Amino acid sequence: MGALLFRHRLAVILGFFVVAALVAVVVARLVPGVVVGDPSSPLWIPSGCVCLLAFVVRTWGEARVGAAVYGQTASARLVTSGPFSLVRHPLYVGTWLFFAGATAPYLPVVAVLVVGALFALALRAIAVHEEVALEHTHGDAWRAYAARVPRLLGVPRAGGDTDGVVVGVGDWFVAALSNVGMLSIGAYRVVTGAGVAFFGLRFLTLLGLLLWLAVVVVRRLRRR
Repeated sequence: MGALLFRHRLAVILGFFVVAALVAVVVARLVPGVVVGDPSSPLWIPSGCVCLLAFVVRTWGEARVGAAVYGQTASARLVTSGPFSLVRHPLYVGTWLFFAGATAPYLPVVAVLVVGALFALALRAIAVHEEVALEHTHGDAWRAYAARVPRLLGVPRAGGDTDGVVVGVGDWFVAALSNVGMLSIGAYRVVTGAGVAFFGLRFLTLLGLLLWLAVVVVRRLRRR
């Protein structure tokens, strides 16, 4: 199962977002009095903050590995510094955080818990399968790293994160572009939830989402 999920991980990730969207539509249509996506919701600003946290986590991690996401070629070296000194799969953690933040205002609490838990299990299965290849490639270095740093959640042990990775301005820029949609949605929710409105806000948010989609598509095509 892990191998199948890993092979189609982008489809799996998108699939959970589609499921969440369908649940939100059903709830909005069938449950009287339920208003989803309301900026006055107590979840609006916190969910925006979670989206911003997801942007930071994924950008921080992706800038270091050089981008082993969306089906691209994995890094040839073992990266253990930055967010990788906290968890072994910060990109998956960031993806889950974005899912939780993006969907929370649109779903009942029970749906968020159930779908979020299933998504976490799917990401864990993907991570477990990926680690088989990482252990085969890096051997003792990987085993020592895995013994020190939790997979997705936990308290890491100190030391051993000097991998020599140098992150340049270009790395940060490309990583930020690759996750700009998270920034766009997070900033929009925080700003609108705080009652701040200005001309062009929705356009800027949509532009960020379109730019995000364009970057992801272009990077996938370039790797083929």
